[in-house]
Amino acid sequence: MENELLVTTDGSATKLEQEMKSLIASKDKLLTSISEKTTAIANEESRHACLKQDTDVLRKRNQAQLTRLRRQLKEAQLRNKQWHDEACQLENQIEQLRKFTEE
Repeated sequence: MENELLVTTDGSATKLEQEMKSLIASKDKLLTSISEKTTAIANEESRHACLKQDTDVLRKRNQAQLTRLRRQLKEAQLRNKQWHDEACQLENQIEQLRKFTEE
C-alpha cells in the first residue's frame, strides 16, 4: 500500500519523503535526548551514592563522638558525686571535732 502512495504522484511522493526525513530527524533527536538523560541519571545516581556514603561516615563519626561525650559526662558526674560525698564527710568530721573540742 505504501508503494501505491509513492507511485501515485511525484508531489505526494516528495511530500512523503520529506515527512519521513522529518520523522527520522525527530527520532534521532529523541534518541540523543534519551541518551543524554540516561547519562545524567547515571551521574546523579553515582552522586547520590557518594553523598549517601559521606552521610553514613558522618553519622558514624557523630555517633562515636556522642558516645565519648556521654562517657565523659558520666565520669564528670561521678567525680562530682565523689567530691560532694568527700566534702560532706569532711564537714561531718569537722563538726565532730568541734563538738569534741567544746567538751
